[in-house]
Amino acid sequence: MRAKKSVILIVVMLLAALTAFSTLAKVGIRLTVEPKSVDVGKVVTIKVENVGDVQLTYTLEVTRPDGGKDTLAQNRALPVGATHSFSYKTEKVGTYKARVTFDSATVEDTFEAKSPSQPPSFRVSVAVDRSSPCEGETVNITISVRNVGNGSGTADLELRIDGTLRRSWSLPLAPGERTEVSERASFSRGSHTIEARVFWQGTRHDSDSTTISARSGTFFRVGSLDAPSRVSPNQSFTVSATIRNTGCSSSTQTIRFLVDNSVRDSRRISLAAGESTTVSFGWSFSSKGTYRVTIASDDDSSSTTIVVNTAVPSVTGWGLIALGILFAWSLAWVIRRRVAHRPTRA
Repeated sequence: MRAKKSVILIVVMLLAALTAFSTLAKVGIRLTVEPKSVDVGKVVTIKVENVGDVQLTYTLEVTRPDGGKDTLAQNRALPVGATHSFSYKTEKVGTYKARVTFDSATVEDTFEAKSPSQPPSFRVSVAVDRSSPCEGETVNITISVRNVGNGSGTADLELRIDGTLRRSWSLPLAPGERTEVSERASFSRGSHTIEARVFWQGTRHDSDSTTISARSGTFFRVGSLDAPSRVSPNQSFTVSATIRNTGCSSSTQTIRFLVDNSVRDSRRISLAAGESTTVSFGWSFSSKGTYRVTIASDDDSSSTTIVVNTAVPSVTGWGLIALGILFAWSLAWVIRRRVAHRPTRA
């Protein structure tokens, strides 16, 4: 009898211990849906995670916008710390509800399926503030992106120099919206390609490129040559030109004046990068003919042709007065002759 009572006491104590453990044990499920909003026909991911201390058995259902239900899992065991993932394809526009039922408890989450929006369409152009910079000189690169489509979207823009990615941007743009970004870069001597590419969701929409040629050294350019086209023998005249250093460093050169490819005079000038000056040479020809005159630097030259004719006597001063008197006398004589020969009336 005592043994029977002892067994009953032990059983009661075990039941009490189990009840206490069940009360203290944590029971829970986390339900997540990603993304919360998709275009209809797209797939969402539903995750069921056991965040409690005991294994659970659960049922997962999705209620569609039309009220119908899809069962994704039924009476499925979920160990402690485990996560089950489900892919669910939306088929109707509206609100969906995911529901997990376990141990008489329920967890819910909702997500939306919307009508597909109009896609964006991006166009890109790239420009530089100088196409022939000096070696090491900073060049400003401007990239313009425009959404010419009917839908909003984020343009993924890349800037590449000689094929290497230099920088990227993410640019949200509404329909018809335009934006600009810029970057500064310097280049070694030679030719370089600058390219802009624009993407949307991994698909390239457009690209544009330009080429620059970085230079070094100096270059004395000869321009604005000024000289008379006709002169008389032994008449003095001046030939001038503007000399500009379009190179990248200061330099000194000899500027030469040539007549029919023969050097007749010269000047030494020094110019800083970008600086200019006017150089003039005086000259005259002793005989008639056509001559080619040139002003030349070590890098460039400019030429023109001058015609030398026989001098035409000029009439000035007393000569003009004498011509006037002669003209007046001739006119008076003509008038008198006409009056003298006019017939008389009877």
